[in-house]
Amino acid sequence: MSGLGDALLDHWPLPAVVVNVDGVVDRSNPLFEELFEISTGQLDGRGIDAFLQLETAVAWSNIVGEYTASGLTRLDRVFKGVTSSGRSISVELGLTRPKSDDRSSILVTVFDVSGRTRQDSLAALTFQAAASAMITVDKHGTIRSVNPAASLLFGYARSEIVGNKIESLIPAEFRASHTVVRDQFSQASGSREMGRGQEIYGQRKSGETFRLEVALTRITLGQERLTLATIVDITERLAAERALAEKEVAEGQAERLKEINEELSRYAYAASHDLKAPLSTIAGMIECCLMDLGTGATDEVERNLLKLRRLCERSGSRIESALAFAKVGHRKASLEQVNLREIAQEMWDDCSLLHAQAVGFDNAAPAHLQVRTGPAQIRAIIGNLFSNAVKYRDIDKGKCWVSFDAHKDDQHCYFSVSDNGIGIPRERIPDAFGAFVRLGKRSGDGLGLALVKRNVELLGGKISCDSTVGEGTKFVVELPSTVHTSGELQ
Repeated sequence: MSGLGDALLDHWPLPAVVVNVDGVVDRSNPLFEELFEISTGQLDGRGIDAFLQLETAVAWSNIVGEYTASGLTRLDRVFKGVTSSGRSISVELGLTRPKSDDRSSILVTVFDVSGRTRQDSLAALTFQAAASAMITVDKHGTIRSVNPAASLLFGYARSEIVGNKIESLIPAEFRASHTVVRDQFSQASGSREMGRGQEIYGQRKSGETFRLEVALTRITLGQERLTLATIVDITERLAAERALAEKEVAEGQAERLKEINEELSRYAYAASHDLKAPLSTIAGMIECCLMDLGTGATDEVERNLLKLRRLCERSGSRIESALAFAKVGHRKASLEQVNLREIAQEMWDDCSLLHAQAVGFDNAAPAHLQVRTGPAQIRAIIGNLFSNAVKYRDIDKGKCWVSFDAHKDDQHCYFSVSDNGIGIPRERIPDAFGAFVRLGKRSGDGLGLALVKRNVELLGGKISCDSTVGEGTKFVVELPSTVHTSGELQ
């Protein structure tokens, strides 16, 4: 062994053996002897097949030729080694010719890859046993392997899939675009998930198409890079999501119907009370008019008829309020850019015609404040809040006042209506926004605040109330400051 000294071989950092071109062992080092469970010199003079299981058709000279042709000292090829006890181990070989005149000797370095092959076997078992469909694809889009779950999902036998393009498993109309996406992924790095935010379809052997999601992972098999596609059929999940959405809609409709029925019950009670009393009064006054006409008391008849007209007007106003309340929510809001200060002033001017001297008004909203919202709904909200503040003013106070203020941030617009009126008992605040709910003797048809709340909700907002008896009340309305450009609130 002129090309490699004994001392150098003994200190070689890996199991190694020196053989000649015919594969006859010349010398081995301690690490080699430990790996194959042999004593020093036990293999000297024997052929390499004493520790290496070679296929009959694979001669040692062919292996040497393969390494020489590749120009590499180590190939990604696993051989089976056998220890003296008969234990099988997986090894890779590194072949090096010593730098000397003697080119007949070859240094064979042995790499024990048993642990790696066990991991590969475990990965293969996991691949085959996985409940999810898995397919490996090379850089050209050719299917290299499929697991049983993938065969079952697509309805093909393994032999019918392997070797075909991955595009054979998707509908024809998507194949061209998928090829482009696949090429882009093969040139990129990392892993990613497909199907989120977009619709991806697979096609079974039967021609049936179905929705799926795909997770793509890069793997390396030997020196080849492959893509592992984990595929999930989401047909059942989508059906469950649709069923859940439909259930939620149905439950929402049922809840809304329940609210409507409760409102109708309150309306029936209010209507029977509010209309029965005026009708009884009208009937009595008509009887009086008939009697007065019989006696010629025309002046009395005229006074009673004027009273009847006012009574009919009030009853008609209540009916109009009920109809207006019923209509709210059945139409989409038409959106415009509005100035809250200007609308507030306009609505106060209308409201204060009958109480101009009784109630003071402070409009503290900024002059420049603009919000894109429903102008009709804003007028109804502010007008009813002003009317409510005037109606429940505290006449025992020296000066009654109503204040309007507004501000806006990136997400919301806020405005408030405050007064120093009689206030609302705190325990009655939750009831204040109910339809046909009357909180006191001054209450009218019980629809003012209910209309306010319904219009606020139509604009996608919410309203809150803070009140103290004897001190006053403050209503705060919160509305979204941005809406869809379609001109309809969603």
